[in-house]
Amino acid sequence: IANEHRCDLFLSIHANSSRDSKVQGLEVYYLNKATDAASRRLARRENAGAPQEEREIEAIVSDLIQTEATEEAAELSRYLRRSLRKGRAVKVKTALFYVLVGAKCPGLLIETGFLSNPKEAARLKSKAFQTTLAESIAEGVAAYFEGLEKGRGDL
Repeated sequence: IANEHRCDLFLSIHANSSRDSKVQGLEVYYLNKATDAASRRLARRENAGAPQEEREIEAIVSDLIQTEATEEAAELSRYLRRSLRKGRAVKVKTALFYVLVGAKCPGLLIETGFLSNPKEAARLKSKAFQTTLAESIAEGVAAYFEGLEKGRGDL
């Protein structure tokens, strides 16, 4: 869809879950090989309904890793990390998410919090938190595009 509409970027926004109800935090992922076991498990869960097997995705990703879109997504993730922080822990990670495969623009999957954590679940239901989150994401995206216009000198 992003390619059909010639989008400048693609954001896939999710709420996370864990078997451990104490796990919390925001996570921003860009397409690349998973760097840790938790990221691989999450990618498997997210990709469960995808039409391709993970090993097929790995083959595709090996071609995509060197692309400009992946480099730009890594840069975009840094801008979003900065804008989302505001008193919260934000992790930037890589994983093989099917939803990000094939986009010809920078793409991120944003895990907004853990529904399995009672405090975060309540926060995610809050209109005020949703607004703050949306504004923070928009702020990061705007800063990313401003950085592009300035030649990325502010990283």
